[in-house]
Amino acid sequence: MRKWLVASVGLVALFAAARAAETGKTTGKVCAVTEEVLEIAVEGQVARFFVPRRNKLAVLEVSQVNRGEEITVVWVLDGGKKWVRDIEGRGTLVGQVTAKGERWIEVKPEGGKPQRFRPRWVGGSPAAGGGFDKKMLAAIRETALGTRVKLTWEMPEGKRVVAIEPVR
Repeated sequence: MRKWLVASVGLVALFAAARAAETGKTTGKVCAVTEEVLEIAVEGQVARFFVPRRNKLAVLEVSQVNRGEEITVVWVLDGGKKWVRDIEGRGTLVGQVTAKGERWIEVKPEGGKPQRFRPRWVGGSPAAGGGFDKKMLAAIRETALGTRVKLTWEMPEGKRVVAIEPVR
């Protein structure tokens, strides 16, 4: 039994060390995106990342990025391929409010397709008082359909609206 325990602890340490060496972050501008592949331009080169269908967060985040946006891809190397684990980013968008709900707003940039944003989640679990950012929910309510806005977003767990201001 003791041999098995020592061997198990050794294997766990070995796998943990190998896994740590197989992860990284790469920052660049999105140049191509499909359901299976995300490509970003990094210093004149194209870095290719694969989207793991079983990672619902990665699938959501990849579906929300657009060409030209600067993002950081958190990835893991497996089977000789870099797989998206998470995406980090921040950006701004100027466009017209085309739709909204109690917890989201949709903005269509000039020459682009409408994009939907939700506020950040703050304060932990709902039982602990957590929920969508109340100030941002109020800002969404106060913004009329058809208004031209400058929207600032961040990407933890999908694009989240962090600021909205009307523009002319």
